Amino acid sequence: MKYLLDFDRTLFDADALLADLKDDQVDFTNLGPEVLDGHPASNYLYQGVLPFLRSKESADVYILTALSTRYGDRILEYQKAKIEQESLISLVHDVVYVSKDKGEPAQKIAKSFSETETIVFVDDLIENCIAVQTALPQAYCFLMVRTLPAPGSPLEVLGIPIVHTLQEVDDALDIT
Repeated sequence: MKYLLDFDRTLFDADALLADLKDDQVDFTNLGPEVLDGHPASNYLYQGVLPFLRSKESADVYILTALSTRYGDRILEYQKAKIEQESLISLVHDVVYVSKDKGEPAQKIAKSFSETETIVFVDDLIENCIAVQTALPQAYCFLMVRTLPAPGSPLEVLGIPIVHTLQEVDDALDIT
């Protein structure tokens, strides 16, 4: 089983980091790695992320993360500083940085897999889930919503199951 995982808001609590950076009066139009000084990126990984990744073979895990130009032209350096920390990077096979939708990059990654390989994609944006589902119809796509559901909340959006933790992904696929 191969996992293609989004980073921000799937593995990493970007909102908490951005709130802390706002308190530090950081210029959000030009984020660079130096703004992480005093804010170890490992402190912002969601609970359960490291145990989940440790339960997988690193060769089976890819991070597929988008680069938002709204944060300036140093966004790649900033994203790398968040992602490529030792506690995380050693647990994944590759990190792919994309500037557009994730469908084509996911399809490109999947070409290196056996045709019978099970592919799992998890992202917090429905448009990325749809793009990957369109590009890789055989993939299991999950929409990550890190907030707790209200009673009566939908269990899926446009046929894509909603999960709140990575463990729910494995539970949905009946992986023990």
